[in-house]
Amino acid sequence: MPSLAVDAAPYPINWQNIKEFYHLWGIVRGIAIARGFRVRWGGDWGDYCHFELL
Repeated sequence: MPSLAVDAAPYPINWQNIKEFYHLWGIVRGIAIARGFRVRWGGDWGDYCHFELL
């Protein structure tokens, strides 16, 4: 069974700079939309590194 989720963070990781995690989410979301995928981001519930396919 393939995994439908991944944890990723902007490099270099600065856990205090949440703005960078929002920026990464924008990039991931934009690529997903362009390719026809639906994704969910863990930042909606405080897990800023979590991304998953729906």
